[in-house]
Amino acid sequence: MKLFGKHKTDTISQAKALYAKGHFKKALSTCKNLINKNPNDFEAYNLLGDIHYKMGNESKAIEVYRNLAEKLEEDKFTERAIAVTRKIIRFFPDQLDLYRKISKLYSKKGLLAEHVNVLYELSNIYEERGEKDKAVDILKEIAEYNRSNAENYYNIILKFDKYGKQQEVNRFIYHAFELADKYNKEQLISNLVDTAIKNDCDLTNCIKFIIPYYKDTDEHKELFSKYGINYLHENFDESFFSDFVEFLDYDDDPEFFEEIKDKYNHIAIYNYLLQYTINHRNYDETVKLLEEIADLPKYNFDNSVMDIIEKYYSSLDHTEILDAMAIISEKCEDRDTTINLYRHLKDIYNQRGDNERADNLEQFISDLEKTGFNHANDFEADEEDVTQSDDVKDFGDLLEQTSFEDMGEKSENLLDSIDVDLQEEMEDEDIFGLELNNADIGESTEKDSEEEDTDLDMEFDLNDLDSGRNSGNEDETGFDNESAEPLDNISGLEHNEQSYSDKQSPETEKSDEESESLDELEDFDLNEMNEGNIFSETPVEQESEDSDIEVSSESKETKIEKIKQLIDRNDFDTAHSALDELLQQYPDDEEIKNLATELILFSEESESKEVTEEKSEDINSLTSEFKDVAKSIRESINEMIDPGDYETHYNMAMAYMEMELYDDAITELKKSATSNKRYESLYLMAECYKLLGNYDQSINIHKLIVVDYSDKERMLNSLYEIAHIYEIRGNAPVALNYYKKVFFLDENFRDVKAKIDNPDSLGSSHSSETNIDSSDDNDLKDKKKISYL
Repeated sequence: MKLFGKHKTDTISQAKALYAKGHFKKALSTCKNLINKNPNDFEAYNLLGDIHYKMGNESKAIEVYRNLAEKLEEDKFTERAIAVTRKIIRFFPDQLDLYRKISKLYSKKGLLAEHVNVLYELSNIYEERGEKDKAVDILKEIAEYNRSNAENYYNIILKFDKYGKQQEVNRFIYHAFELADKYNKEQLISNLVDTAIKNDCDLTNCIKFIIPYYKDTDEHKELFSKYGINYLHENFDESFFSDFVEFLDYDDDPEFFEEIKDKYNHIAIYNYLLQYTINHRNYDETVKLLEEIADLPKYNFDNSVMDIIEKYYSSLDHTEILDAMAIISEKCEDRDTTINLYRHLKDIYNQRGDNERADNLEQFISDLEKTGFNHANDFEADEEDVTQSDDVKDFGDLLEQTSFEDMGEKSENLLDSIDVDLQEEMEDEDIFGLELNNADIGESTEKDSEEEDTDLDMEFDLNDLDSGRNSGNEDETGFDNESAEPLDNISGLEHNEQSYSDKQSPETEKSDEESESLDELEDFDLNEMNEGNIFSETPVEQESEDSDIEVSSESKETKIEKIKQLIDRNDFDTAHSALDELLQQYPDDEEIKNLATELILFSEESESKEVTEEKSEDINSLTSEFKDVAKSIRESINEMIDPGDYETHYNMAMAYMEMELYDDAITELKKSATSNKRYESLYLMAECYKLLGNYDQSINIHKLIVVDYSDKERMLNSLYEIAHIYEIRGNAPVALNYYKKVFFLDENFRDVKAKIDNPDSLGSSHSSETNIDSSDDNDLKDKKKISYL
């Protein structure tokens, strides 16, 4: 389909002129003739629909627009098909089937957000008509289509809540909580909790996502405890449990804690209960817990319990607890903590006057410090591999056996027999293991000895490695056999330096000579530059008392900074002189050129003094004004950032502008303005605002372009457009001021020279601009339309 020809005939212009003047019948006849000549004339079809709409022929207008949209879609002009369909919906909102059509077109172009928004519009229409079931069906469709947007789910849930659909709220609430938690949306979680409670939702599976809500409020604590208990009964979540015990104390529900302990045997539960019983001095329960922890299988056990043992043991004097802690410490192979525990026990027995047990502990600690743990594999061994029958397992059992006072001498005999049994075990049954240990100790000692020898010669060996590698006549110690000097008199470092120096190649020496030559040359150049001989002209000296710039000795960065300070003080003449001098030294530096352009834009030129102060903008405040405007425009654009295809949004904007749907075009341009089409999007956005009569916003967009772009042509275009808009508004002095800025940058730009030479004509352009009844003006309008497309 031919959308726009390069050369528009006068006939379509005449049809538009007739339409603008209200001669609808003549315009209708002209359009029909055009379509008969060219059935694929897009503009003629579009204008024909507009004429029927103005004449009140709604059914005929809908037919024309629908046929046009179908033809555009068939010819793969999807963006224009969307624009025409959107135009039909604007004119005829009751055409509900078109919402489905346009949503599919959006989806076809990958514009997911627009697809969902159109379905929301359709759902709202059904709601307004009282057709709640249809509205709910649309919402379900949206939920299935976009499953990764938490706010989208919340909006849908609010609709279900509004319609009294509790079952649907329960159905969608979990996924909404999951998404809100995933993206750390705490406020949304709070809103979802309130909605869920209002609709009596079962929050058992959602409770793990609601921790942030209950940390910030004291409301609904009972519900939180109820659903938290249910959740932990169904499956144990260690992370949730650690947060949950901050709200539910053991005394609040002891049965619950005992049930989950027995059900899961998880170390996290034991750790919590262990701390609780110690803090509440329930030592009998503490001993039971420690014994249960010691008996936990490997898959339920970890060393986290040692944090609690290390925290509390030094403050305890309960020997059973300390002994049980020592057993767990040995199980964890924490040698230092085990020794400290036994020392603490020994001190307790000494204080109690039980010297015998204290001495036995002292001997046990001494043996443990020498040999360490000899049961590294006991933890992994099965019970059937344990061969001990009457032997004690640890020193705690030994103390238990010696604690019966009524046994008298039997206790001493028992200790003696235990010592004999231990000796026999070491001699008869565990000889192989001891030999292995002794072998390990021997190897370790020999290794340590070798490491000490190695350390003595480490420095020499490392430094001598390179030279030794290239030498084919080395002895076992790595020294060069050809060396006549005794190496004992040379340190490793000296030998390394000497070897390296002796083996330097001629190329290295040559490189050193070249380096010295370059250094001399560099010094020479720098001296010449400092003396000013590198330029053919002597730099212009500054005569202003306000200037602090010293060209001969300061760096480029310092000079730039001082120029900026001069601009801030409004000393533009001095800044101009200093900048000219800096451009002489660095003619290709982009930063300096940008600074020069900015100075030209925001300083007072001599020509602008002719404009009266009452009607001229204060140029000194223009810089900050432009920056403030730029900031606000950027924020507006950032709010519209869309993850979709930026090119598609830009093309959609073009299509909307063709249909004169400028508000829709601006929405799309804000999305495409964050892509590589940023400049084009901003410029077209300013044009849309101007066509809508929103001149202030159009000027603001052009100010943003001036601030963000250093390209001279783009700056000139926007400055000229600002001047032109002020001219349209009838503010000739300000318009002239901007035209002079353009002229200062480029005196041959467009018709700016004629504007400045004939300032009296600026006021007269306003009437001709706004005269829409003139055919010449309509031709101009058509030309403008084609130019920005």
